[in-house]
Amino acid sequence: MSALEGRCVVVTRARHQAGSLAASLEARGARPVFFPTIAIGAVRDRGQVDGAIQTLPSFAWVVFTSANVVSHFWAAMQRANVSQLPLGMKVAAVGPATTAALAAVGVAVDAQPATYVGGAIAATMGDIQDLRVLLPKGDRARPETILALRARGAAVSEVILYHTTHERPDPSALDRLRAGADAVTFTSPSSVQGFSAILGREASTVASTTLLAAIGPTTASAIRELGWREPLEAPAATSQSLVDCLEAHFEATLEARRR
Repeated sequence: MSALEGRCVVVTRARHQAGSLAASLEARGARPVFFPTIAIGAVRDRGQVDGAIQTLPSFAWVVFTSANVVSHFWAAMQRANVSQLPLGMKVAAVGPATTAALAAVGVAVDAQPATYVGGAIAATMGDIQDLRVLLPKGDRARPETILALRARGAAVSEVILYHTTHERPDPSALDRLRAGADAVTFTSPSSVQGFSAILGREASTVASTTLLAAIGPTTASAIRELGWREPLEAPAATSQSLVDCLEAHFEATLEARRR
C-alpha cells in the first residue's frame, strides 16, 4: 500500500491542467482536493502576437518555457494559418512537460537545460551573440530567462501570449483546506502567488502547519520568498516526480514512527 493512501492533497494547478496530477495522486490512494488558484486566458489584443508570428523567419531561435506557452503559441499560429516553424529555426525548451508539448505538435527540441529553470537555458544554446531570439511568455513570467539570454548577447524579443489571473476556488474546497490537509502542491510561482492572494493572511497560517510541495526550484523559490515553511522540491519538473516526492516523504515519516 502506498504511503499516500488516504492522504488529503490539495492541487492548486489551473483547472484545465490539474487532471494529470490528480489522477497520479488517486492512483496511489490519495484524495486530491481541487483548489485552483490561477486561471489562464489569451490576451485580448493580439496585435503583438500576430506580428511575432508573421516575422518568425527573422528569428534564429524561439524559446519555450512551459507547456502553456506552447499551446497558446500554436493557437496563434493556427489563427495566422501558419502550420510550422520556419525551416532552420532552432527551438529551446525548459522542462520535460514543455518538450512533450512541442513533440505533440511535431517539433523537435535543439536545446534543453539539465535543470528545469529558465535562467539555465541560455547556456545550452551555444553562441547566440547578436542572434534574434523570440521569447513567447505569460504576463507573469519571471525575468531570469530573458536576463540570461541578453547576458550572452542575444537580441531578445518578448511577446505576451496570455494573462494569469487569480481563480475563485469552490467553497467546499476552501472548507476542506481549512479543516486540515496533509499537503498542498504548487506547480508554478503563479500558483503560489494565487494561493497567497486568495487566502490573504490565512495563507501563512496554512503554510506553517501544512506540508508544502513544489514541482521544481523556481516554484520552491517563490514559496521561500513569502517566508513560508521549507517546501519539498521534486527533483524533476513533472507531476509524476512531484507525486513520487510526496510518497517518499510520507513513507519516511511512517518509517520513523515505526522505530
